[in-house]
Amino acid sequence: MVTKAVHLDLVSDLTANALIDTLKLLFARRGKISILFSDNATNFRRASVELKHLYKLVMKYEIISSLFASEGIKWKTLQPLGSLWEAGVKSFKYYLRKVVGPAKLMLEEFVTNSSVTVIVL
Repeated sequence: MVTKAVHLDLVSDLTANALIDTLKLLFARRGKISILFSDNATNFRRASVELKHLYKLVMKYEIISSLFASEGIKWKTLQPLGSLWEAGVKSFKYYLRKVVGPAKLMLEEFVTNSSVTVIVL
């Protein structure tokens, strides 16, 4: 059986350990995945360059590449304007704004409200 899902997660920083912890959380919540798609942010030229650099840098870490290899996971970047993913993110942002409004949230409040918003999707 094949399913598609948009999974958004908040990370505290962009270190290899934070990525691994976030992936482990993803696996715990959603089960094992075979392909991980991540945004390539081509609409932000600088971000796109940095994300490509980050991808190459991250895959150099043996701990991350071995995690992907041992789990049989392929990591691919999304094509620009990937309709399914863009629609999922757009819906998430729309409903999060409906739930939160203009309020400024603490980290825990943001995580809670994000989780509530995902249920709507």
